[in-house]
Amino acid sequence: MTDQIIRDALQALNITHEWYEHESMHRCEDTHEWHNAMQLPGVRAKNLFLRNKNGKRHFMLILPQEKAFDKDIFREMTGQKCGFASEDRMMKYLGVKPGSVSPFCLITDSEAHVEVLIDADLMQEEFLYFHPQRNTGSIQVTPAGLETFLNARGNQWETVEWPK
Repeated sequence: MTDQIIRDALQALNITHEWYEHESMHRCEDTHEWHNAMQLPGVRAKNLFLRNKNGKRHFMLILPQEKAFDKDIFREMTGQKCGFASEDRMMKYLGVKPGSVSPFCLITDSEAHVEVLIDADLMQEEFLYFHPQRNTGSIQVTPAGLETFLNARGNQWETVEWPK
Protein backbone atom coordinates (compact mmCIF):
# COMPACT_ATOMS: atom_id res chain seq x y z
CA MET A 1 0.00 0.00 0.00
CA THR A 2 2.67 2.50 1.02
CA ASP A 3 4.79 1.56 -1.99
CA GLN A 4 1.90 2.49 -4.27
CA ILE A 5 1.38 5.83 -2.52
CA ILE A 6 5.04 6.70 -3.06
CA ARG A 7 4.98 5.47 -6.68
CA ASP A 8 1.85 7.54 -7.33
CA ALA A 9 3.41 10.63 -5.75
CA LEU A 10 6.59 10.30 -7.82
CA GLN A 11 4.58 9.77 -10.99
CA ALA A 12 2.24 12.71 -10.28
CA LEU A 13 5.28 14.95 -9.80
CA ASN A 14 6.97 13.61 -12.96
CA ILE A 15 10.00 12.53 -10.94
CA THR A 16 12.15 10.08 -12.86
CA HIS A 17 13.13 7.22 -10.58
CA GLU A 18 14.23 3.60 -10.44
CA TRP A 19 12.95 1.14 -7.86
CA TYR A 20 15.18 -1.66 -6.53
CA GLU A 21 14.24 -4.59 -4.30
CA HIS A 22 16.84 -6.18 -2.03
CA GLU A 23 17.29 -7.99 1.27
CA SER A 24 16.58 -6.16 4.52
CA MET A 25 19.30 -3.65 5.35
CA HIS A 26 19.55 -2.14 8.82
CA ARG A 27 23.02 -0.60 8.77
CA CYS A 28 24.75 1.91 6.50
CA GLU A 29 27.46 -0.69 5.89
CA ASP A 30 24.87 -3.07 4.43
CA THR A 31 23.54 -0.49 2.00
CA HIS A 32 27.06 0.57 1.04
CA GLU A 33 27.96 -3.04 0.18
CA TRP A 34 24.76 -3.49 -1.84
CA HIS A 35 25.28 -0.22 -3.70
CA ASN A 36 28.86 -1.16 -4.60
CA ALA A 37 27.90 -4.70 -5.64
CA MET A 38 25.21 -3.29 -7.95
CA GLN A 39 27.72 -0.77 -9.37
CA LEU A 40 25.12 1.98 -9.27
CA PRO A 41 26.01 5.59 -10.02
CA GLY A 42 25.45 8.13 -7.26
CA VAL A 43 25.44 7.71 -3.49
CA ARG A 44 23.43 6.25 -0.62
CA ALA A 45 22.57 8.63 2.15
CA LYS A 46 22.01 8.07 5.84
CA ASN A 47 18.84 9.55 7.27
CA LEU A 48 18.71 10.43 10.95
CA PHE A 49 15.49 11.27 12.77
CA LEU A 50 16.13 13.67 15.62
CA ARG A 51 14.15 15.66 18.16
CA ASN A 52 15.09 18.79 20.05
CA LYS A 53 15.60 18.76 23.81
CA ASN A 54 11.96 19.46 24.72
CA GLY A 55 10.59 17.21 21.96
CA LYS A 56 8.60 19.95 20.24
CA ARG A 57 10.66 20.00 17.02
CA HIS A 58 11.68 17.06 14.87
CA PHE A 59 14.36 16.92 12.22
CA MET A 60 15.45 14.57 9.48
CA LEU A 61 19.15 15.01 8.84
CA ILE A 62 20.32 13.54 5.52
CA LEU A 63 24.08 13.02 5.22
CA PRO A 64 26.45 11.12 2.96
CA GLN A 65 27.30 7.80 4.61
CA GLU A 66 30.91 8.80 5.15
CA LYS A 67 30.05 11.90 7.22
CA ALA A 68 29.65 11.42 10.95
CA PHE A 69 26.79 12.85 12.97
CA ASP A 70 27.82 15.17 15.79
CA LYS A 71 25.34 16.70 18.25
CA ASP A 72 27.55 19.77 18.77
CA ILE A 73 27.65 20.53 15.03
CA PHE A 74 23.87 20.11 14.87
CA ARG A 75 23.45 22.55 17.77
CA GLU A 76 25.75 25.09 16.07
CA MET A 77 23.76 24.85 12.82
CA THR A 78 20.26 24.92 14.26
CA GLY A 79 20.57 26.41 17.73
CA GLN A 80 18.85 23.25 19.01
CA LYS A 81 20.12 20.62 21.43
CA CYS A 82 19.00 17.33 20.02
CA GLY A 83 18.95 13.60 20.45
CA PHE A 84 17.68 10.67 18.45
CA ALA A 85 13.90 10.45 18.40
CA SER A 86 12.29 7.43 20.01
CA GLU A 87 10.76 4.61 18.02
CA ASP A 88 7.32 5.86 19.10
CA ARG A 89 8.01 9.33 17.69
CA MET A 90 9.40 7.79 14.53
CA MET A 91 6.21 5.80 14.07
CA LYS A 92 4.00 8.80 14.88
CA TYR A 93 5.62 11.26 12.46
CA LEU A 94 7.14 9.01 9.79
CA GLY A 95 5.22 5.75 10.02
CA VAL A 96 8.36 3.61 10.19
CA LYS A 97 10.64 1.78 12.59
CA PRO A 98 14.39 2.33 12.90
CA GLY A 99 16.32 1.33 9.79
CA SER A 100 13.72 2.62 7.33
CA VAL A 101 13.86 6.41 7.71
CA SER A 102 14.02 8.31 4.42
CA PRO A 103 12.61 11.46 2.85
CA PHE A 104 9.84 9.32 1.36
CA CYS A 105 8.56 8.80 4.92
CA LEU A 106 7.38 12.41 4.79
CA ILE A 107 4.34 11.01 2.95
CA THR A 108 3.14 10.11 6.47
CA ASP A 109 3.86 13.58 7.91
CA SER A 110 0.58 15.14 6.78
CA GLU A 111 1.09 18.23 8.95
CA ALA A 112 4.65 18.85 7.66
CA HIS A 113 5.95 18.70 11.22
CA VAL A 114 9.41 17.30 10.40
CA GLU A 115 12.09 19.77 9.30
CA VAL A 116 14.62 18.42 6.80
CA LEU A 117 18.32 19.27 6.61
CA ILE A 118 20.26 17.90 3.64
CA ASP A 119 24.01 18.00 3.26
CA ALA A 120 24.85 20.22 0.29
CA ASP A 121 27.35 17.64 -1.06
CA LEU A 122 24.47 15.24 -1.71
CA MET A 123 22.74 17.76 -3.93
CA GLN A 124 25.80 17.67 -6.25
CA GLU A 125 25.55 13.94 -6.91
CA GLU A 126 24.15 12.31 -10.05
CA PHE A 127 21.73 10.06 -8.14
CA LEU A 128 20.59 9.50 -4.56
CA TYR A 129 19.12 6.30 -3.08
CA PHE A 130 16.55 6.11 -0.29
CA HIS A 131 14.36 3.42 1.27
CA PRO A 132 10.63 3.54 0.43
CA GLN A 133 9.43 3.37 4.08
CA ARG A 134 10.89 -0.14 4.37
CA ASN A 135 14.46 -1.34 4.35
CA THR A 136 13.92 -4.02 1.68
CA GLY A 137 13.91 -1.60 -1.22
CA SER A 138 15.65 1.48 -2.55
CA ILE A 139 14.50 4.27 -4.83
CA GLN A 140 16.96 6.08 -7.09
CA VAL A 141 16.20 9.77 -7.71
CA THR A 142 18.17 12.78 -8.85
CA PRO A 143 18.79 15.64 -6.41
CA ALA A 144 16.35 17.71 -8.49
CA GLY A 145 13.75 14.95 -8.10
CA LEU A 146 14.30 14.92 -4.34
CA GLU A 147 13.88 18.70 -4.26
CA THR A 148 10.62 18.44 -6.24
CA PHE A 149 9.34 15.80 -3.82
CA LEU A 150 10.26 17.86 -0.74
CA ASN A 151 8.68 21.01 -2.14
CA ALA A 152 5.46 19.12 -2.85
CA ARG A 153 5.32 17.70 0.70
CA GLY A 154 5.40 21.15 2.30
CA ASN A 155 7.98 20.29 4.95
CA GLN A 156 10.47 23.02 5.74
CA TRP A 157 13.83 21.97 4.32
CA GLU A 158 17.24 23.41 3.58
CA THR A 159 20.71 22.36 2.52
CA VAL A 160 23.52 22.61 5.06
CA GLU A 161 27.30 22.49 4.82
CA TRP A 162 28.01 19.54 7.11
CA PRO A 163 31.76 19.16 7.78
CA LYS A 164 33.59 15.98 6.76
